[in-house]
Amino acid sequence: YVPQRSPDDYRCFVLDWAGEATTYVTGFNVRPGNQTTVHHVIAFLIPPEKVAEVRSLDADDPGEGYTCFGGALRSGQSSWLGAWAPGGEGGMFPPGTGLPVKPGSAVVLQVHYNVRESNPRADQSVVDLALSPTVEHPAVLQPFTDPSWVNSSKMKIPAYSADTSYSFSVDLVPYLGALTNGVLPSNQPIRVHSATLHQHLLGKSAKLSIVRGAGEDCLLDIPRWDFHWQRNYAFTQAKLLRPGDQLKISCSWDNSAAAQPLVDGVRAQPRDVTWGEGTADEMCLGVLFLSQ
Repeated sequence: YVPQRSPDDYRCFVLDWAGEATTYVTGFNVRPGNQTTVHHVIAFLIPPEKVAEVRSLDADDPGEGYTCFGGALRSGQSSWLGAWAPGGEGGMFPPGTGLPVKPGSAVVLQVHYNVRESNPRADQSVVDLALSPTVEHPAVLQPFTDPSWVNSSKMKIPAYSADTSYSFSVDLVPYLGALTNGVLPSNQPIRVHSATLHQHLLGKSAKLSIVRGAGEDCLLDIPRWDFHWQRNYAFTQAKLLRPGDQLKISCSWDNSAAAQPLVDGVRAQPRDVTWGEGTADEMCLGVLFLSQ
């Protein structure tokens, strides 16, 4: 695929899923074809009842795939099989765990291209999956952020501010049944096996933690954010997220003149920034690998 939009092109490609029984994804890796333009890759799992929707979106948009901001669906969110951002490294999931895929499903591969040249090269990124017919513990890859940052533009980062911070915490356990389409139960202790954090170019620091009463158990703390080093961090021993615990995410940004990215060799002028899909926008997103 050759990116068609500038500076950001979000393209979703529909991939067939073969098999006549539920299969579990037990490992995930992305090999980006054009690392100068590929900003991120997300593999969305489309359940059988939603496959017709993505097929229609693909058919209605000329060329390979279809334009997609946010998620792969227009009618709600879909779960993730895995994701990649610059500096990310793939690998196997924790032993005994896997993400269930029902027969008749599809995978939609969303590739975000950040295009800064006038004649971008073609990209052919590759996704590797490890599969198993059974696992001991069905799992999910769960994104986590404050919905108001996404839907209400409440995550404003003022121009010329060298230090803007936001945080959000919630007891996630009561909602897990609905959030995971029943893969995980609500109101039961959940294992947290790994954590990832995602910001864009103005990111300064980010942290994920579990708040228990007056104490705080750190999951992942990145005090000096680097956009080109976004990795998944697995724990040597899974953390327990229990009913009543607060899952917390915190981020800070530097939107000063000195922190602006270079565009065609010229440093951009500061502007007010909020949550957005473009590389020049910002995010504060955690992704957790959870199992019962």
